[in-house]
Amino acid sequence: MHFLEKDYFMFDMDGTLYLGNQLIDGTLDFLRCLKETGRRAVYFTNNSSKSVGSYVEKLKRLGIEAKPEDFFTSVNATVLHLQKRSFHKIYAFGTTSFKEQLAKAG
Repeated sequence: MHFLEKDYFMFDMDGTLYLGNQLIDGTLDFLRCLKETGRRAVYFTNNSSKSVGSYVEKLKRLGIEAKPEDFFTSVNATVLHLQKRSFHKIYAFGTTSFKEQLAKAG
């Protein structure tokens, strides 16, 4: 299989691994194959309304084991952007989860 020449797999979640609360056919088999062959899966989302912990729990409910460090969200990207530009005081407009994640990051 050509894809097994890769070591690192990046996945968008909604619409790629699942739709709503329904896994897309083949998702578990593919992720199991990656794990069994020593590959790493990382999950991406542009949905800032949910925390990484929420995504860990959602994937767990769907049968996918993942750790917080397996995720990169739009909030992670925002934090990196703000830190790179040395912004320390901001006013954030968004969901409670979005604001909590920003506050937790400092």
